[in-house]
Amino acid sequence: MSVPPTALLSWAHKPNQPGTDAAWSNEVLQLAVNLRQFGVDADLDLFHLSEPGIEWTGWGPSRITKCDYTVVLVNQAWRQRFEGTNEPNEGAGAVAEADTLLGLFERNQDDFRRRLLVVVLPGADLHDVPPRLSGQQRFVLKDLTRNDLEPLLRLLHGSPEHVMQPVGPAPFLPPVRFGPIDGAAGTPGIHTYVPGVPDEGQEVVQQQLASNPAGAVVRSFLEELTTKQGVALHGVRRRDAAPGSLDDYTGYLRLTRAARTIGYLYASTGRLNPKVSGPTLETLSSLAPDARQVGSSNEAYRAVITVNDPRSREQAIALLRRAAGLGAAT
Repeated sequence: MSVPPTALLSWAHKPNQPGTDAAWSNEVLQLAVNLRQFGVDADLDLFHLSEPGIEWTGWGPSRITKCDYTVVLVNQAWRQRFEGTNEPNEGAGAVAEADTLLGLFERNQDDFRRRLLVVVLPGADLHDVPPRLSGQQRFVLKDLTRNDLEPLLRLLHGSPEHVMQPVGPAPFLPPVRFGPIDGAAGTPGIHTYVPGVPDEGQEVVQQQLASNPAGAVVRSFLEELTTKQGVALHGVRRRDAAPGSLDDYTGYLRLTRAARTIGYLYASTGRLNPKVSGPTLETLSSLAPDARQVGSSNEAYRAVITVNDPRSREQAIALLRRAAGLGAAT
């Protein structure tokens, strides 16, 4: 079980106001009782009125020195004692406590700011806070319920409401690259974050697209694949790569769907090698008129199409859908 925090409640009577002073004293006492109920070892001179031999001008200063916190319950009388404007024959105990607090400020300002808390009870108002204490932690209480006391309790118990999370890694924030006028789109080619490309490959692929005169078309092609066709983009794992190393994106992108490779794309040129079978090759000219066959040791990658305009883009999508075993796009 943790040791409860200790706190002295420093306050002052309202002189020459018998009715209001009784109500004020009850309010002060109720706060002390409630704080103790909620796990704070709160001390108050009213708890010790019947103890013999107490020297009141020394009791408060001693408790300030020993307690973790001093909770000042401001009112007009306490402000006068703190500022030295009270009648010289009134409130010696509160004056001694105020002097001790000022001495703490002189010795260690950080300790003073940490340990001195200002509370404005329902029977007081903000005008009762001495200007010299305006920068201290302040709690304005409209009532003495647990909900109203919660901010004060959180500070005393060291239980913040909002906990700062660990700092995460910086997000990938690629530069915006301006290329030449793109003839197909008719607008300046702006190459920024490439949809579907993992963060470790973003910079390389962006540079490849920026060097490609039809980079904007290739980028829209990749966006279509990854957002609508269920295609994932990967780099290439080199055979001599060390365990745990990242994929290589300097050559081409590997395209997969449902964890199955369906083709390879060179972002710098727009060249696509879809993985299509013999029957597709036989009807290649009707499915993708802009595609052609090339010599390859792997028959599955003999089809080639260059994505450089809207027409070739749609043909490339049709080829990849065929490679993935899908029908025509709807």
